[in-house]
Amino acid sequence: MPADYDGDGTTDFAVWRPSLGVWFVLPSSDPGNFTLTQWGITPDVPVPADYDGDGTTDIAVWRPDSGNWYVLPSSDPGNFAIVQWGITPDVPVPADYDGDGITDIAVWRPDSGTWFILPSSDPGNFTLTQWGIAPDVPVPSDYDGDGTTDIAVWRPDSGNWYVLPSSDPGNFAITQWGTTPDVPISPVMQILNQVP
Repeated sequence: MPADYDGDGTTDFAVWRPSLGVWFVLPSSDPGNFTLTQWGITPDVPVPADYDGDGTTDIAVWRPDSGNWYVLPSSDPGNFAIVQWGITPDVPVPADYDGDGITDIAVWRPDSGTWFILPSSDPGNFTLTQWGIAPDVPVPSDYDGDGTTDIAVWRPDSGNWYVLPSSDPGNFAITQWGTTPDVPISPVMQILNQVP
């Protein structure tokens, strides 16, 4: 689970041990002093990201059986957050979809290809976007360079990337890159590789 946990702008080496629910972080700012944080249990899915907008990655897990997100904010670790969002077959796809610099809680539902996004800028108004089909792999990222995460999927059987740009969602893009045995490189793949 490599990410910037100490807020120095450099990615830190980190692993999450499901059997213990412990995060082992080797901070780049002080590699001689690694940290251990117990957060989560075996069936959880690690979803580290910057949920409080302080520029530092927060330790977080998503619990499939309840759909609960458990976030330990780096800005105030004494006040953790629990948010119910998603159901068991969903795939967590946290990212900054509203461009406010804060990670939004989001899931992609494979059976319907629907993205359920809870924007940090307006959590009372969640968004639903149908994009992708069951065999696809969600690969959200900022493909148009506008500072906002774009909804996107990669289709293994064709190697096609289907991108819905946030700057112009009316003009989606299709790019063929890769073949069936390939693995698309994206933060979501880290998550998918941790699903029990």
